[in-house]
Amino acid sequence: MRKTSFSMVAAIAAFAGTVSIAKPLSLILSDAFGGPATQMTLQDLHLDATARFKAMDIDRNDLLDAEEYASQALVYAELARFTRVVTIEGADLVHISLPQEVAPRLTSKDRLAIETAARRDYAYYAEKGAPLSHEDWIVAQTNKFRNADANQDGKLSGHELQGYALYVAKHRSTMG
Repeated sequence: MRKTSFSMVAAIAAFAGTVSIAKPLSLILSDAFGGPATQMTLQDLHLDATARFKAMDIDRNDLLDAEEYASQALVYAELARFTRVVTIEGADLVHISLPQEVAPRLTSKDRLAIETAARRDYAYYAEKGAPLSHEDWIVAQTNKFRNADANQDGKLSGHELQGYALYVAKHRSTMG
């Protein structure tokens, strides 16, 4: 059995004491995500979509296959629910808080529904089963943005922003 040094235990205890004295953990996490967003632009979405494409392209072939596409839907839904925040890496970070009524976890049934819908989405955007290029991915994300932009003003705000956050929490691939 490995021994833990006294200094390590003391450091952890000191950190825990500092955290509990300074701020509750929930406040630290909310500070990490910044304040709530009031709007998101199409440019923000394009910047975020480019960053996500690079992260999702596991085999680094500059294409998304059905597995990568479906996996991202599950990952983003789980992450949004776990953190209670949808983060868009645009010109500035956009943080959209999830409403309290959204369950903090996906059920097995939710996961299956998300994966099925993502594969259906993939088939819609993929040409004859070919993998999606970066350009195809941007088109798909732009369509989702435009569907969420009820007043067609080129930005998501208010209920549009909340609707987009709910869509991400369910998954990012069924709005188009």
